[in-house]
Amino acid sequence: MDILDHNPYQQYEIKEGIVFLIELSPAIYTPIHQLDEQSQIVEILSCINDLLSEMVMTFPNNGVGIYLYNCTVTGSKYAKNSGINKVFSLNDLNSSNMKSLINILHDDIEASRPLRARFPPVQEPSDNLHTVLKTVLREFQKKPQYNRKKLFWFTNNDRPTSSSTQTTYVPPPSSEDVVDGFGHTKDKFSWSKTTVSSQIRESIFRLKEVKRVQFTCNLILSDGPGIGGRFGCSIKGYTLYNHEQIRPFKKVDTESGEIRIVHNDTKAVNTASLEEIRPENPQEKYPIYKGVPVKSGADGEKVLLIKPDVMDFMRSYSFDHIPKAYEDKDSLGPESQKNGAGLDDDDDMEGQIEFSNAPYLKLLCFRKMSKFVPYFNMKPPRFVAADLNDGMNGSNTEGGYSNSFDTFRALYQSCVRLKKYAVVFGCTKTNSTPSLYALYPTNCSNPQTNGPGALKKTPDGFLLIRLPWLTELRSLPDYMLAENDGMFVPCNEKIKPQELVTLYGKLIDHFEHWSVYDPSAFNNPTLHYFYKTIKHEALQLDVEDEDTSLAANDWSVRKLLELRKMIDSDAGIQQLLKFLNKILTEVNVQESSKRGAKEKDEVSTKRPRSGGLTEGEVIAHWKSNTWTKVTVPQLRDFMKRYNIKSDTKKVDMVIKTIEFLKSRSSEPQT
Repeated sequence: MDILDHNPYQQYEIKEGIVFLIELSPAIYTPIHQLDEQSQIVEILSCINDLLSEMVMTFPNNGVGIYLYNCTVTGSKYAKNSGINKVFSLNDLNSSNMKSLINILHDDIEASRPLRARFPPVQEPSDNLHTVLKTVLREFQKKPQYNRKKLFWFTNNDRPTSSSTQTTYVPPPSSEDVVDGFGHTKDKFSWSKTTVSSQIRESIFRLKEVKRVQFTCNLILSDGPGIGGRFGCSIKGYTLYNHEQIRPFKKVDTESGEIRIVHNDTKAVNTASLEEIRPENPQEKYPIYKGVPVKSGADGEKVLLIKPDVMDFMRSYSFDHIPKAYEDKDSLGPESQKNGAGLDDDDDMEGQIEFSNAPYLKLLCFRKMSKFVPYFNMKPPRFVAADLNDGMNGSNTEGGYSNSFDTFRALYQSCVRLKKYAVVFGCTKTNSTPSLYALYPTNCSNPQTNGPGALKKTPDGFLLIRLPWLTELRSLPDYMLAENDGMFVPCNEKIKPQELVTLYGKLIDHFEHWSVYDPSAFNNPTLHYFYKTIKHEALQLDVEDEDTSLAANDWSVRKLLELRKMIDSDAGIQQLLKFLNKILTEVNVQESSKRGAKEKDEVSTKRPRSGGLTEGEVIAHWKSNTWTKVTVPQLRDFMKRYNIKSDTKKVDMVIKTIEFLKSRSSEPQT
């Protein structure tokens, strides 16, 4: 095995290989009323087509393949009479595969070549499941570039075949996601005549929920040499959602008929001399990191290279890190204290204090959930769960805490029962700056599970939410901070924030469809329209009578129009909005008056601008040596009027002015 595999700082690109395996049967071609008289295979392929359109934006390096079995016609590359065929093989996302899938769907809709005629099912399915799974496994093995492999299996054959009387019934797995010994994820999905479009689409679009581990670290619940010390658990942080972002593309030129990459070369030029400014030596800009020795067990010590800003941060805050060889003076016996045991240690014991190896999170306290302020959340939260491997697969090669799952489960149950959340401090990555976080438990409010407004089920765990420092809070109102001591003084203002929060809460309660917010359900309309245009151009799709209005292509505009209709039809909401506008107008007038008074004070405290100096006044300052009363703008104006070469420093300007005055006095008068 390569030694580089154990490097904790090595990064890998996540590339997923997804295979859709569909079993053909008469039931899959039967039209269903819930699907607008379409068959389930048409709905499945349509959902896969929509999935490819979204994955090409967010995960373009992933690969997708669609395979069928129990077909009358066997593909040329597969075992004879195995009944295996394909729509396209497992490969990276490309326009050719997307074009072939769209053509198959169009041929079925126009009835020029229906799917049943293209892929006819066998009348009596044979017992070839072993061959099918072996073929799929071989397809995965042919593509070693995919380090995550997923098999999405559609079947209604959940019983043993009737061809063998000695076949033993094996019950299906209890969970939907099963991970086998090869590291492949298999999603079992069986259909019936009651399967509706939403169920099929939801099952397929689960593939967008990429469960990527953002960090792995130790959650220190208690440290120290006494009873209850060195207690904690190893955790993993997962990404909940990411917003679509347009990646920076290279600049290209198409004037010659070919696409050519444009290379830009820039150089800095001095505006005065038009000389090129050479960049400084990059080696001089590199800071020198100071190594901090840290004890590493009995083997010796390691040297950590810490950035200057991180070192300053660590020096300005007190950290509770107990040294490894720490011995409490009170724990020594009287004879030991008499003999001075434990007091004659080496003088450099302070230099051997062991810091918690980053990444880590340390528990500080617990607070009530009612005290949590959600509107100070600055970044998307991350989902935290227990590390079942006890930190052995993370960046810490020495491993983490044992029995992490039991400890994490007890912590979660205690927080839910006591209705509290944890406040932790630390850094989630090796090179990140320590921050303050809130560990907020999920599923603690027990929402209603029935009805259209029911919340989406979230796994049991914690949400890791970064808490801002006081200096990171911008635009704080005057009623929150005093100018001198910086304490909260809400009694200094007439308008309290609680009144606005209550009114806005009543306003939001009127809109039931906004009460449940699922970020994954709202895409980027600009990005989707951009890729929609490229898709129609690249795949040569015919677009007839397309609605190009903004409301038809932007979900946010449609939501705003719906809200406007709802507000226009409800007199209570209109009265509430008028009252809110009245309060906000009072706040604006109050802030404007304060801002104007503050600007007047600043203008009055500023030093008034002096006028220009005459030659006699400059001579008087020269003879009396009172250059401190002369400002730089006055000197610059005088030197400009008499064509004296100016300078950047006041001392040099005074010297040149004196030389000019001496030359004027030495000239013979006519």
